[in-house]
Amino acid sequence: MFEVASLFSVRKRIAESNRNAAGNHNLYPIQEQATLKEIWEYMPCTCDKSCTCRQRGCTGHWRIKDNLEFDDVLPAFLRMFVNKPFHEDLMKLVGKPISDIYTVPDRAKGALLVLGSLRSNWERLYTMARQHDKTLFCDDWCNDFWRQEWDFPWMDGTIFRSAQYCILLPDIGVPYNTNSRLKMMNEVTEGGSYFHLLHEIRKQFIDILQTNRQYIHSLRRLDSPQNQLPFNNELISLARADVNYGSDYSPKVRPLSRVIDKYFYRPSSSVVEQTPARKDPYALKPEQSISVPPRVARSAEFKAPPRQEQPNPTLIKVKRTIANRFAACGNPALIPKIKAGFFTAEMTDEGIFVDNLGGQPFLSWRVFFEAVNLMKRNNGYAAKGDAMNGKLGDAYLPLDSIEGHIADVVYNRRIGYSVFRRITPIACILIWAGLCRNGKGYLVLIKDLD
Repeated sequence: MFEVASLFSVRKRIAESNRNAAGNHNLYPIQEQATLKEIWEYMPCTCDKSCTCRQRGCTGHWRIKDNLEFDDVLPAFLRMFVNKPFHEDLMKLVGKPISDIYTVPDRAKGALLVLGSLRSNWERLYTMARQHDKTLFCDDWCNDFWRQEWDFPWMDGTIFRSAQYCILLPDIGVPYNTNSRLKMMNEVTEGGSYFHLLHEIRKQFIDILQTNRQYIHSLRRLDSPQNQLPFNNELISLARADVNYGSDYSPKVRPLSRVIDKYFYRPSSSVVEQTPARKDPYALKPEQSISVPPRVARSAEFKAPPRQEQPNPTLIKVKRTIANRFAACGNPALIPKIKAGFFTAEMTDEGIFVDNLGGQPFLSWRVFFEAVNLMKRNNGYAAKGDAMNGKLGDAYLPLDSIEGHIADVVYNRRIGYSVFRRITPIACILIWAGLCRNGKGYLVLIKDLD
């Protein structure tokens, strides 16, 4: 029923989910980041080396923070899973007698009932969640307590029941809405308990990691909504004055529940509350153009059109050459290293992800353009640069070396400082794509890009 997806297709679906969310008035990625800062923490992995999570490169787990009360997590739950117009009312109604909720819309009643149950059972569930420091990929991801807790038919009942487990166990509990539940039914399993659903999702995503030869930190980084919806802490619903929400979506390693949820979840982008455009009192109407004051008419007549940036032809050719190679070899592709072995590279619209750069796996298209452009300006070749032994601007890592130039113009590193070494995947991809050949300590441009 389930075909093993490439990491590229997983990333594409997550990006599409974030793109749709950017057009939804709830702005869910921003709300998720606020919840992450308020109630979750990232802790070092303490699993044995034989655990599946460690074998897939796990270094840490997300868990719920210590010393939280139900009232601390209530805003976090609402902003992530409930339509924004209902937030204030539900904050007041949770825990009230059932006769008091007759005015609540049907779409919010399910959330209210689940939150009432969570409030009543908070001490028991929260204590067990704090003791269960595991991820969905751990061998002991589900103990007897949670196995019994999750013994309910996931295809029936309110969608908010799964949401509470995402709040309690952010690296295990995968939530769903009505549409993503149908998608899970088609792509994961047609029925069974919520435990069975998580069990099947676990198997499938482990298959994705193994088939694509990737690690858990690579999967966590696929949820990166900054390009689709820049973070703005002024747009947080139910924000707390005592929390520093930061200025971006950090850290880059995201809870597994968020990544897996977005693989199946696509929020509607049709409910954005558009602000009416303000009328321009000086706007010209065809039938009134003669009566417009001369100063306004002149400014309208001679207003320069917006400047359009011209695409750089070298960048286009570099990107096309590399993309053609991926098209011929597959995406992701195995890239030969210069001496021996391979690494995996995956092309996206924004650049290339590689699996041999640790925590900084992304190389933008500009990286490859700058490398090629440097060689073009230097009679067709350039030194690679040695970031292992040098600092930016010294004899080992001069500014006219590929590594030094990229560190300077792409990553804005300061002269005299150390540089993260990226030259191996950059050089190998350029050689593999037929743009360069390798020399001892330098690259030679062999493809005519003029």
